[in-house]
Amino acid sequence: MIRPVEMTLLALCATVVMAAPVPKQLKKDEQAAIVGDWVEPAEKKRSWWFKEDGTAGGGDNPTQRKGTYKIDPTTTPKSIDWSDDGGKTWQLGVYSIEDGVLTVNIGREAKDARPTSFDENARTYKITATRKKD
Repeated sequence: MIRPVEMTLLALCATVVMAAPVPKQLKKDEQAAIVGDWVEPAEKKRSWWFKEDGTAGGGDNPTQRKGTYKIDPTTTPKSIDWSDDGGKTWQLGVYSIEDGVLTVNIGREAKDARPTSFDENARTYKITATRKKD
């Protein structure tokens, strides 16, 4: 027979387990900000695309670079990870979208640390693009 005190403790323990925080999942509306086609200034002759399914690509040659991306809009600055080898290695970067301009600064190689700013250096690539007009 369960006594009232034991029942109360059991209920309290169950409440704590049920109220445990659920890991934050990326919401579609947070990803929607980056999804679409982006074009860099004419002199760079590069375009980039990001899809809802996590695929992305772009570049300046006809066989555009393709891969997978992950974003985390909860970090400061927002983070983006890029893989073009099926997720075996990831190039780490940061991104922002302000006034319709996408800015990405990403490490040149998977071994490079995530940039902490949007200043390009010898170990990063910087992309500045606007949404493609149809």
